[in-house]
Amino acid sequence: MLEAIELKKARRAAARRRFGIGAGAFKIRGYRMTKTRREFLKDAGAIAAATGFGKRLESDGRTMRPAGSNDRIRVGFIGCGGRMNNHIDYLKLRAQERGDVELAAVCEIYEKRKQLARERAGVDERSVHHD
Repeated sequence: MLEAIELKKARRAAARRRFGIGAGAFKIRGYRMTKTRREFLKDAGAIAAATGFGKRLESDGRTMRPAGSNDRIRVGFIGCGGRMNNHIDYLKLRAQERGDVELAAVCEIYEKRKQLARERAGVDERSVHHD
């Protein structure tokens, strides 16, 4: 048994030498990646800096261009139990603070949860669905 494990280790080491896979490189589904995650993140940061990504933001975090039709996201909630209530609360707070999210609709099978989610989201009765 010990010999089989040693043989397997030796085969892996030979494959690493043959394909150039060593420390700091990894293999995904047969493709050899020679760049480490750290190097990838460095390159991604350099590209973001070179394209002026940081210049597009003001000090308060808002973009400097005028608001367009794609700047507000309309969100509907399907299945409003448990964790979804946390999502509703977070997005409602974000809509009040930044105005880039609009709570549009609620969909729930159970009547009690549906009414609770409607009240939490602040949507009107016609935006409540039962599917």
